[in-house]
Formats: sequence, C-alpha cells, structure tokens
Amino acid sequence: MEQIADRKKKGLKEDYLLLVEHNPVYTIGRDGSKKDLLVSEQFLQEHEIRCYNVNRGGKITFHGPGQLVGYPILDLNNHEKDILIYLKNIEGTIIKLLDEYGIEGTRKDKNPGVWIGNNKICAIGIGINRWVTRHGFALNVNTDLKYFNNINPCGFINKGVTSIYQETGKKLVLERVMEDYLQIFSEVFSIKQIKRKGVIR
Repeated sequence: MEQIADRKKKGLKEDYLLLVEHNPVYTIGRDGSKKDLLVSEQFLQEHEIRCYNVNRGGKITFHGPGQLVGYPILDLNNHEKDILIYLKNIEGTIIKLLDEYGIEGTRKDKNPGVWIGNNKICAIGIGINRWVTRHGFALNVNTDLKYFNNINPCGFINKGVTSIYQETGKKLVLERVMEDYLQIFSEVFSIKQIKRKGVIR
C-alpha cells in the first residue's frame, strides 16, 4: 500500500484498490494509544496477535480472518478534491454493499464508519498525503467478534461491534463479497478499471 501510494505521488496514473484479509492484528491510528488495548503483550504473543501503530486517522481497531479490508489508493486530484466527500463516499460504498445483503447500514455524525444501531459493522480510517489516499476500511463479514473484547474499538467503551454474519446468520464467501464491493466501488468513484491484489493471508 505504502509503495503504491508513494508511486502515485510521483505520477503513477492508475488507481488501485487492495482488497485483503489479514491475519489477526490490532492497529492503532494517529489519534489512538495503547490505553485502549486491554490485554498484555504476553497475551498477544500467546495468541499470535500483532499490534502496530499506523499512519491513518482514528484509534485502535482489529483486522483478521473473515474481515474484508480495503485500501483505496487514489489521487483525489482526479476525483472530488475534498476529504470529507471522500470519507462519505467510502461510507456510501459500504452502505450500498450491505443493502445488497438486506442490511441497513447508517452513518453517525462525528463517528466515521458504518453502523447497525449502536454497533459498528465497518471501521474507516484514512490517510491522505498530497491528495493521495491510503488505508481505508475494515468490514466485518464473518469475523470472530471476540477479538474486539480485547480493545476499546475505535476508543469507544459504550458502543459495540457486529458483522454481516451476526446480522443475517449467513456466512458469506469473502471472495464473493470482494467482487460485489469492487463493482460498487467502481460505480461510486467512476473508475472503469482498477489494479487489484488478491486475498493476502
């Protein structure tokens, strides 16, 4: 992601969307700290979970199996050059995707992401440098939500998390979700062709 973003800042024309599935990892954004990590380093080592500080907005979140993580790498000079509009568009792509599966996702003022009631189903944390985007979203599809018990997700102590599986009782094939999302993303951002990477395990 970082390498592609750096190449785009140097003039790479193509837009990229990396759709990946991570091994268990906690990431802490620019606004976060380890105070929202509720387990010890020993616990992380014993359960083979990594923890990194990263240069996106937001606080702590989890990435892992059964979760669709998307990293759009776009030059906003070629789209709408507005960070808030970009963020809303990313939220919009997830809301459209959830609608395909019969789930009504919503926004919350001042709390980026997509929500089902008081539970977050998709965390969004972006980074933008010289109008080139990096980082993105993490949508809980079939994610084991127990991992979120080890953190204050996005710094919240009074809000929960959910997943497509928890909302519908249906376990989806992640590769199919990727294909559905790619179509929606292409439409929302008016992109005809996107360079892609497959599932990273």
